[in-house]
Amino acid sequence: VLTSQGISFLHAGEEMARTKKGHENSYNLSDSINAIDWRRKVKQAGLVAYYRGLIALRKAVPAFRMKSAEEIRRRLVFLPMPAAGMAGYCVKGAEGNPKAKPVVVVFNATAERQDVKLPESGWRVLVDGANAGVKCLRRIQGNACAVEPRSALVLAKA
Repeated sequence: VLTSQGISFLHAGEEMARTKKGHENSYNLSDSINAIDWRRKVKQAGLVAYYRGLIALRKAVPAFRMKSAEEIRRRLVFLPMPAAGMAGYCVKGAEGNPKAKPVVVVFNATAERQDVKLPESGWRVLVDGANAGVKCLRRIQGNACAVEPRSALVLAKA
């Protein structure tokens, strides 16, 4: 949701793996089911930090906040993926804005590591399966990368 276009909607407590004790539709249930257990924020500190990093990324990178459907059609290109259960796209930099660097987002829902061909070489990894944010986690020099099972990568042009 945080790497897509449009308004992001997060359910209350999602960033701390909130449960409703197994109830999917709890609108008519008691506070004991619907209340947010704030202790989960500490128990799920890694997940909370990951969400915080994704929110910071979304705020910092204009590619995730394009203003019109026309701009999205012009700048967003889906990438060929090596396996079913994967999706990836590149958002080209905005014309006339040298700060708007291309961004690549790849999702791997498969149970295996997958190698993905990138549109060009020279990328900074901002999000992987364990960390998210605006700081470079590592660099990819070539035009291919490995995406771990059941994870995502967000890359920004170096």
